[in-house]
Amino acid sequence: MPPQRGGRSNGTAAAATVVSNHSPSQARRERLKRTECQTIPTLSNLFPIERYYGAAYKVLEAHDEALSERNLDDAYVYGKRFGNFASKALPTHDYYRSPQPKYQRLRIKCEADLGRVIGQLEKVAALMDAEEAERQKREEEERKRLWAIEQARLKKEAERKRREEMERKKREAILASAEARRKAEDAGEEYDESAELEENGTGAPVTVGLTDKLDLLNELFPQTPSGVGADQKNSKLPPAESMSKLFVEAPKGEDYIPIGSDLPPPLPVPVPPPSEGGDAAPSAPPPPPPSYTEAIGKIGGDAMPVPPPPSYTSVMPQGNGGGVIAAPAGGMLPREDSIGGVIVAPHAPTEWNRRQPSSAAVTAPREKTEVIPFRKLRQRLGSQYQELKKRKIVQVFLLDTYQGRLSCTPGKDSSNGCAVISPLVASQHLKNSGALLPDALIERVIDDAAPPVLRAVRSKLGLGGAALIIPSDVHDYLVDKKILRQDTFVGVSGGNILDSKHLGALIDMLQNGDENKEHKMKKTAGTLFFHEHVISILKVSHSNGETWFDIVDSMPHPTSRNGGNGAPRASRTRCKDRDSLELTLKWYACSKFGESDRNYIDNNLWDEVMCDFDPRVFQGFVWAAE
Repeated sequence: MPPQRGGRSNGTAAAATVVSNHSPSQARRERLKRTECQTIPTLSNLFPIERYYGAAYKVLEAHDEALSERNLDDAYVYGKRFGNFASKALPTHDYYRSPQPKYQRLRIKCEADLGRVIGQLEKVAALMDAEEAERQKREEEERKRLWAIEQARLKKEAERKRREEMERKKREAILASAEARRKAEDAGEEYDESAELEENGTGAPVTVGLTDKLDLLNELFPQTPSGVGADQKNSKLPPAESMSKLFVEAPKGEDYIPIGSDLPPPLPVPVPPPSEGGDAAPSAPPPPPPSYTEAIGKIGGDAMPVPPPPSYTSVMPQGNGGGVIAAPAGGMLPREDSIGGVIVAPHAPTEWNRRQPSSAAVTAPREKTEVIPFRKLRQRLGSQYQELKKRKIVQVFLLDTYQGRLSCTPGKDSSNGCAVISPLVASQHLKNSGALLPDALIERVIDDAAPPVLRAVRSKLGLGGAALIIPSDVHDYLVDKKILRQDTFVGVSGGNILDSKHLGALIDMLQNGDENKEHKMKKTAGTLFFHEHVISILKVSHSNGETWFDIVDSMPHPTSRNGGNGAPRASRTRCKDRDSLELTLKWYACSKFGESDRNYIDNNLWDEVMCDFDPRVFQGFVWAAE
């Protein structure tokens, strides 16, 4: 930012800080600050700055919406987030100070919005102060109310204790009076009633009246007889008159039933018909009572059969392969199902909440993605990469130069020129008549061809001498200069470089090209943009059908300082099949991640929405030979 704008913002922030140190909402705002991530997102200069402006304005929209709804906490958090991103993160992008009109318009608008948000944050702080003052006032009133309630309770408790003490002293006086009376009677003396006074703690006499004595006697000798409970004592018996009628009055007729009886009148005794001889036949025993089926199941004179109870198998849903066995005649279930191996308890109850779904309702379990900690993943990839190198499936060759080697030579500086070097190497590979691109041509691109293109593109975009360039701007320039041809462009792919599906899409494009144009047996070349750096990937097709992939990296290789006489050198890594290329690219990515990147990977799953801020994001472009 310009100095004057930075000074104004800093002064405003400092003034706000001074005010906040004495404001009622200081603790509230500090708590909200602690919930925010303290690290500023890292921007990639290989992504267009417009995308980062777009992300910033989404946060600004959330701030404005929260402020309009008077959601002060969200408004404060979003406002601070926008302010930090606009004032600290965006200026780190190399295109932020570009003099091109479109970038100037974006920067000027963002700076104006930043000033507006700073003013709104001060308004939010004032509203928070008012809310906190009102809250503190309510809390103080509530505290006073609770204090008054507590004081009333304490006063009531003190009064209760005072009364209990008075009652205690009265009881002691009564007992002392009774003891004195007993002693007087034992001694044959006359007891003086006027002596029933006892001094209390304050010197005032405590008078023991007749009522107090009766109350004490009632407590000592309860009126309820021993063995009679309170329920019996309080039960309401019917009046004596009604009770006497139940037992004294004579019955009225033979069929009379006393009040309170539930028994029906007795049935008349049947008289057997006289026999032919005139003698009475002996009475036959009465028939047995009808069964339940006979009683309720007769319809039209025929017995309706009652269905048997359901079996255990018909009640319980079947398990694995229908492996629940019905109970045998003995009533005990076997301990183990011989079909499905299901252990079944004898007489197990029917519990529908534990039943298993039928085989038709069983759904296949979701495929779970294995989440591997980054440290473990890096170790695994490293050991596999070293194994491929031992078997010479992956070979590393060092070049005799690297980007920026001639930075002190006028017109030869290629520093931070990977975005130009890589597509130029790809273009040379596609134009080369042989299967392999010679090392000398790669070195010539780094030292000779790239520097003038770098100066031209940076000058066109108004960028500084060491600024990184967005790949799309380089591609547009190379297409305009006919160094690359638009009709040979195969496609673009990107995503999470550690995801085999995302990275595999790029490798498939390199291996097969555009299937509609029969590129499978032709040379292809691509550029991979990852972690602020660009590398080239060249497909080498041999006459015997074998395919190799060469990874050209213009930055010094880590082994060049140890095995190359201490001089930094660019590298060419050869992968002799598709799988080795995928593993090498993953290992290359792991070697680029720093500590903060590793923490982010371990704590965050891949999210397309946050891909611009994810260290795993990559983008690849592929071209094919004519």
